Amino acid sequence: MKKAAHLIVVYFITLCVSTLITAFLYMIFQSCMQMVAADTVQIFSFYYFRAGCMVCFPFAALFALLVQVISAIRNQNSSLLGFLVYLFFTLFTWLLLLPYVIASTPESYLQEESRSPQKLSTKLFRVENTIPIYYLDANADGSYQVLYIKKDIFMAFPIVEDFSYVSYSAPFYDPLLETSVGYPESIKKPVSMVINFYEAALKAVQSGKGAWLRFASVGLSIFALWVFAGASRWKMVNVFFVSGMFIFLFVLHIGLYTSFQIHMIIEKMWQHAPFSFVSSLYVPVIVHSFFSLLFFLLGFIKRFKKIKVGGAE
Repeated sequence: MKKAAHLIVVYFITLCVSTLITAFLYMIFQSCMQMVAADTVQIFSFYYFRAGCMVCFPFAALFALLVQVISAIRNQNSSLLGFLVYLFFTLFTWLLLLPYVIASTPESYLQEESRSPQKLSTKLFRVENTIPIYYLDANADGSYQVLYIKKDIFMAFPIVEDFSYVSYSAPFYDPLLETSVGYPESIKKPVSMVINFYEAALKAVQSGKGAWLRFASVGLSIFALWVFAGASRWKMVNVFFVSGMFIFLFVLHIGLYTSFQIHMIIEKMWQHAPFSFVSSLYVPVIVHSFFSLLFFLLGFIKRFKKIKVGGAE
């Protein structure tokens, strides 16, 4: 009973703490994207912090489920009551919490166009695509009067004047800060995958209950990881396996919804499958059902061997 109550506490503490931390990081990142060189720096923004809480909450909930399993491994909680607690929170997270929060998130938090318009500071140089550009003045229509140096075929450096130059930069508003404050290439891929997951989840919520249930099928395979809470006497083996499989399932699920190559492979295989009369929309359900059965089978085999050699609690 005590271990089951511990799982409940772990879920809510992890959910709250991870939401606040990721929302704070989201606020800093969004504020940096809004920064303009030679202007006042404003890092703390209640608007972006609130937006971060809404946008990051679904990922905090998923992380809370992972921490529950890791906590069960640490405390060797493989009891029936612990299993039922984890089942409840899995259903609560995927069927109630996530669709409600995603559907309730204002569209203004998800659209780049919702940012308040700002003018770039002038009377300074910016380097864009290796070309030095000097910003003279801002025009009323949002464009700029600039001077930029451009190499010609003789390697000279003519100065070209443009009175209707418009600066575009993504995700940073100021091209000067994009190169100095921009986030490293090493985390661009994970951030892109998180964005793709959220966009796929949002589309599933907006498409109706059936679409969301198909999307939430990844919860089946994530739930099946519970069987490894006591599958091995080596706790670190269980932790690394569960964490690795959690990441693998997350990446696989994103690929099922966003990867063009995976879609092409599925379409070709589906034409020759014995159950091709079933819509290919149910591919995620079939894939995650397979992994669920695989995990349960492996977990029970490990548990059986553990009991056989006298390692049962």
